[in-house]
Amino acid sequence: MRNIILITFFILVFSVLSLSGISGTAKATSEASNGNAKAIVKDSSPPSNRKAHFNKWSSPWGTNRQADTRLQEFSFQLCTFRGMNGRDPETIREFLDSPGTIFWPVCPYTGKPYQYVDKITQDAESLDKFTFETNNGKKWIVGVIEINNQFQLVNYPTMPKIVSSFEKIGKSLANNNLKILNVYIQDQAYIRCYGYAGQYGKLPTKFQELMNGFLIVKDNWPDMSNLKSIDDDGFFEIGITSDGLKYYQLVHIPGDKIRSYGMPYFLRNHPIWKMDQDTSLDVPFRKDVIDTWENKVPIASSLMFPTAESLPSEMCITKAEILGSK
Repeated sequence: MRNIILITFFILVFSVLSLSGISGTAKATSEASNGNAKAIVKDSSPPSNRKAHFNKWSSPWGTNRQADTRLQEFSFQLCTFRGMNGRDPETIREFLDSPGTIFWPVCPYTGKPYQYVDKITQDAESLDKFTFETNNGKKWIVGVIEINNQFQLVNYPTMPKIVSSFEKIGKSLANNNLKILNVYIQDQAYIRCYGYAGQYGKLPTKFQELMNGFLIVKDNWPDMSNLKSIDDDGFFEIGITSDGLKYYQLVHIPGDKIRSYGMPYFLRNHPIWKMDQDTSLDVPFRKDVIDTWENKVPIASSLMFPTAESLPSEMCITKAEILGSK
């Protein structure tokens, strides 16, 4: 358990590259058609507050790059499932029933949550769909991206080190009877922070911004109502400093000590990530430094969102909505 956050930190090196649009066949042309699919009519069926949420936090990235990024990040949860269970999910329902499946992507082409299908087709009808495909004994997520008016199938994830790292995290979750699920939640947020900074040129100031492009599977949000302070096992907090220049995360791992990480806003030359030169640091801030910060502002924590009911409704989706008639 002592290596979970360290493992995730090393993942960031590779995930930043993937967040730059380097995935499968899309790597060279992911920005070629910024908004190429605008002719597709946006769906009007999601609740109006959810739709407004995604319009408000719309990304400056091209549509293809957003789709590539979201499917790549989504695939991490499939790797986590494999680590937790020692095998791949047999059905989409089993994948959804896993407590590690917490974040669900929204398709940037149509505005709809991605939908699972048994067989995917290489056309416009599949832009907001995905499937599982078995290759070399493991299941992968397969989606469709529209590039230069052509539809291409892309497999996710694309990097072996990402696959291996999230499988290890899944094993750690299983070994601790899922008591450290909050560690997984805030580590996922840490990864998203990199992506957000790369897109917008600043750190996120709200949980809604941090989760941009994803909904929370409401049924799988853990009950944290018994966690009152950082001294409680599983307590977590993520936030920024009031000047908007530093991001931090705190978590108390059961049976372990309190861990904390922070980072300055340093993605000035994204996607080649560099530390802010003013800090003279080549590693993230550690707890002894973060403890000296007096202007920390939480944007999500066990206290802010102790139950699924406390989450903003526009950020949530239920398993029933995802599964439909399946």
